[in-house]
Amino acid sequence: MDPEMFNSFVLLEPDTIVLPMAPSHSLEICRFDPEPAPAPRTEGQSSETSSDDDVPSIQPTCVLELPQMVPGAFVLRMTCRCEPNPCGSSQTTDHLYSRAPFTSDPDSALMILHLALRTPHNVNRVHTMLVHRFTLLHYFRLALAFLKSTTSPDADADPAIPGSFPATDPATDAAPPLPWSCARSQPYVDGAADEPAVLPWDAWGPAGCRWFEDEHTRMRWITTTCGQRLVRVHKDGTLRVYDFNPRAMKRWMDARQLAGEPVGTRLGEMVIPEGQRDVLRS
Repeated sequence: MDPEMFNSFVLLEPDTIVLPMAPSHSLEICRFDPEPAPAPRTEGQSSETSSDDDVPSIQPTCVLELPQMVPGAFVLRMTCRCEPNPCGSSQTTDHLYSRAPFTSDPDSALMILHLALRTPHNVNRVHTMLVHRFTLLHYFRLALAFLKSTTSPDADADPAIPGSFPATDPATDAAPPLPWSCARSQPYVDGAADEPAVLPWDAWGPAGCRWFEDEHTRMRWITTTCGQRLVRVHKDGTLRVYDFNPRAMKRWMDARQLAGEPVGTRLGEMVIPEGQRDVLRS
């Protein structure tokens, strides 16, 4: 493929990947088709020769849109990474993670997404987005439920995302249906090549993603994240470690509350009120 379209991907599950798509400014979650049976070989064809029909294809299932850019701005490049990756069970895979006493949960790992942008004033900038793998898996599974039904998932099929802001209707204590859209003309069948379900940024991103504005020279390193932690190099040359573990965040917020300095009272801090969080999903 054209490297200007995408040059990296993140494994969500053994048969599911997320591709950052620069032309559409979105995250495209795709599944691998079940491996097809080998095509019949003609007389004289070598057993080592394979056709395109032997190669499983990937089918887009879910598109998560990123924030809309100002007129005149466009994406130059998008790269992503997530560490650690999912691995097989200890019975089938002799992997380091199966022997270590303490390991990071792959489902809770952070995906880091770098966006190199060109502004309308012809200036290059780099923005970095962080999102948990379980958040992407959550919306991918909701997309599957939506595609397999004629309407959006009901409240029972839309559970709260672990560690994210609650997004429920105070009147009914249920999550409102997500504004999925899809141009699919035929009923969804696993592996069918048809249009994916699309979810706008406002419905999924603000509650589950965090952004930084970075410089090219300070974000050229690959291994800046592991598990739920991020390391950033600041202008003064210092390293800062950010912890996105929801449990660590809750302990910190409780400690601030007990000290009589609740979160949101310091200069520059902002907390989204409980009632306004529902707007993020409406």
